Amino acid sequence: MSGSDDIEPWAKLEIEQSNCGDARINRRMGKLLSVLGQSPGASIPQACNGQHGDIAAAYRFFDNPAASPENILTAHTLQSLARMGEESTVLLVQDTTEIDLSQPQRRIQGAGPLDASARQGALLHLMHAFSPDGTPLGSVWHKLIIRPERLLPGEKGVRTERQTRAQRQNTPLEQKESIRWIEGLAKAQALALAQPQVRMICIADSEADIYEYLAHQSQHDSPVQAHWIVRACQPRVLLDAEDQNAGTVLEACAQGPVLWNKTVHVRGRQPKLACDKRKRRQPREDRDILVEARAASGLRLRSPYRRGQRLEEVRLNAVLVSEVCPPESDVPVEWLLLTSLPVDTAQQVQQVVEAYTQRFMIEVLFRVLKSGCRIEERRFEKVERHLSHLALALIIAWRVLRLSQMGQHQAQKSAQEVFTTAEWQAGWSRINRGKPLPAQAPSVGEMVHIVGKLGGWIQRGGKSASPPGVQTLWQGLQRLHDLATMWNICHS
Repeated sequence: MSGSDDIEPWAKLEIEQSNCGDARINRRMGKLLSVLGQSPGASIPQACNGQHGDIAAAYRFFDNPAASPENILTAHTLQSLARMGEESTVLLVQDTTEIDLSQPQRRIQGAGPLDASARQGALLHLMHAFSPDGTPLGSVWHKLIIRPERLLPGEKGVRTERQTRAQRQNTPLEQKESIRWIEGLAKAQALALAQPQVRMICIADSEADIYEYLAHQSQHDSPVQAHWIVRACQPRVLLDAEDQNAGTVLEACAQGPVLWNKTVHVRGRQPKLACDKRKRRQPREDRDILVEARAASGLRLRSPYRRGQRLEEVRLNAVLVSEVCPPESDVPVEWLLLTSLPVDTAQQVQQVVEAYTQRFMIEVLFRVLKSGCRIEERRFEKVERHLSHLALALIIAWRVLRLSQMGQHQAQKSAQEVFTTAEWQAGWSRINRGKPLPAQAPSVGEMVHIVGKLGGWIQRGGKSASPPGVQTLWQGLQRLHDLATMWNICHS
């Protein structure tokens, strides 16, 4: 990793505006982004080809206080904002994932508990921008949470008692982890003000079904507002014109006419805990289903009790998506979506539902982060080094997912825009053995297929085959890098 030429063009772009306080640290970040991006699942010694100097420099980088997650992601965030400015609508999806750093041999310095067991690590709350078709634009905001240390059974010290339910309810929201959702929505509002020409839609799962979250936008008088969609999990009660209870949001939507329907495929799932009886955690089989959507607008919510404060009134719209004639042996599909977007017409309802379905893309991003970049398998001794590596891995995961989506939605672009000449020539020659090289670079769609095949993707069904998934891409990228390296050696 010696010399600026070792930095890949895509990595140069993502660190172009980085500012870690030292040009040498910025260069090292670009080189690490390149080598780890070429081999997402490789260990640091493997990615550095066993070169002792490069390995030592990599570990020095992760141990440098200037290489904090915030500094590492600053330039990527600026590039993400530039990509967002080219879109008319941007989906800002926020979600939380556990970073499990538990190691049986030792405890990571600075890591916090993840639950009541001995598992340790940190929580990553991420807001990632997507185009309406699911193409990732980049991470725009994050929050890292390390819970305070708790004593394990047998350890000496002052043990913190668990709060009762009443104590948790009376704890101010600002002191709870749940505040991260409202902070994310505030960030979405700031982005909407910074780019008023782009319609921002902040999307969150049912963890964000907090009254203060729903009321947040009503506290701003700005003419530019970030819209939001939240999957409901609370049985929220409505008020009529005389401030009397008028049923629930679910009941109001169920009474409306069907505005939109569609046949969709739902993936099966297995329960994580056998004792979990919650409806959304029950096992489900793979199947094609017909869903229909109803909506209700201008709903006025009854505010919950909060000790010592009076909450603002909230008016919102809602969409109920439910399965038609579900099988008796399986859990029916049902989404209740709360939103600030209009839902008066079938087209508006369709836009809300289709925007929410893109929330799943952040789950795919987390899969690339954990299984592809293997962030939980690194053997750093301190949590700070893990988090610095996590920040780099976020950029790499974005690139892998972006390649996957570009192969579907921007397939006609030239592969020269995202791959080097050596990469597309070496990959094309390996898959099309015996054929002469084309005069021009293939399309992005064809090149994504080539990388997928290098990673084990099987093209069944001709042109109607399912596109390469993220796993075959992150596996194919490493083989592509090896082929391109030998291609440069043979043609130098």
